Amino acid sequence: MANLPVITGFGGINAAGRSSGHNGFRRLVFDQLSRGLQASTLQQLATLTGQLRQDQGLWRDANNAEVNVEEFLAANEETLLANTLIRKIKDADFDPKQIPYHQRAVFGGADSAGFEFSLRKRDLPSPLPADWQLADLPAGDSSVHVSTKAPVPVMLHSARQAEVTTAAQLPDGFDPASSYASRNHPRALQMTVFGASDAINSLGMDWERIRGLVPADKISVYAGSCLGQLDYNGSSGMLQARLLGKKVSSKQLPLGLNEMPADFLNAYLLGSLGTTGHNNGACATFLYNLRQGMRDIQSGSHRIAIIGTSESSLVPEVFDAFTTMGALASDASLLKLDGLD
Repeated sequence: MANLPVITGFGGINAAGRSSGHNGFRRLVFDQLSRGLQASTLQQLATLTGQLRQDQGLWRDANNAEVNVEEFLAANEETLLANTLIRKIKDADFDPKQIPYHQRAVFGGADSAGFEFSLRKRDLPSPLPADWQLADLPAGDSSVHVSTKAPVPVMLHSARQAEVTTAAQLPDGFDPASSYASRNHPRALQMTVFGASDAINSLGMDWERIRGLVPADKISVYAGSCLGQLDYNGSSGMLQARLLGKKVSSKQLPLGLNEMPADFLNAYLLGSLGTTGHNNGACATFLYNLRQGMRDIQSGSHRIAIIGTSESSLVPEVFDAFTTMGALASDASLLKLDGLD
């Protein structure tokens, strides 16, 4: 007879807040909650985002001033709610109104008499174009004078406004990087560590006690990111570095792998002794990982399975890709739909 998989705890973090205790779900149905549950939801959002904290039995705000919780929540309810779910992009590493890009241009032309300019010696391209003629400038100057009769293709630094300027973002004020030593970790991995901690703390049992009862090789972890780690600390940084005049770091390639959330959980929670894996399945990625964990429990090969996904793709390139696919509604199309264009 197959063993019966049982969900004993869950957690995570998304645009609605923490998943454990149904807090994120309560934010989604906030208007239908009783006043007591509304107050509880607002309080967890305030503590999550650093606007409230408990200190020796007293509640204090972000300025360390003692506050009455009920009065504080009543005064800040609108702000707490507005800083969740889908909203204008602001908690990201780019300004949607000023997204940098390179505009192709050509200096000079086939019929020009020639083109001249000055350039720092250390900025000379390698190899040097065959038709460039160099002349040193006055002694002590670190630049050279360049003359050429051939056209010079260049990339001009420019900026554009994104077609989509709204997205589901983590609650304003919450930073998963502040919960542990997260230097150079991609955003999705930061969220993984917080989300796994949230899930484990929802069990009602101390994790160390569980580890003492279940061997590490009887615990499996299936988690990952469908798109991989696409911010600058991951794959995007690796692909952009040379084009931006920077260097690739030793961490961007390994930390950019899409199975990194599982490897992180295994290392942090199990000392790298557990079984790890990840199945990609687009929007059903979590369900594919869940199936892996269920099979482990049913077969008896493992006693505990930790399942998850972590996606953090608020980068201009992903917005461009989904918009081009027609998978995102642009600001212009939404205005047209509402008759506001």
